[in-house]
Amino acid sequence: KDLPKETKYREVEIKDWHGNFHSVSVPYKRYPRELIKPPKVNLVFQNDGESQLLTSPKLTNSKASQNSIKHIINLFLELFGECHVLQENLIPAFKNIHKVNWNVLPAGFSFQTETHYLFRLLTK
Repeated sequence: KDLPKETKYREVEIKDWHGNFHSVSVPYKRYPRELIKPPKVNLVFQNDGESQLLTSPKLTNSKASQNSIKHIINLFLELFGECHVLQENLIPAFKNIHKVNWNVLPAGFSFQTETHYLFRLLTK
């Protein structure tokens, strides 16, 4: 926010006095935005006739690759609702994974009106 605001335009539909709709450009001011390109990930689809598998590139758990790992796991979760971490031989990388059905914040939670719920969770 250290740069001056720039003028951008937003397309909106307006209705004229005859009831017809028209597109108009409405100017507004905003701070300049820096475009951050998303990381490129090449996914590989494998199909052996019996099962199908979609894999990411091989990942190595290191400090340097943590952002890439996080991005790829979040990508799989967003697209497919699940993500499995496998070794090269397709055996699960982790043993003894326990799933829990926790309701951390209920649907429709409002920080303004329901802070007592959070307080109760955090003081257990």
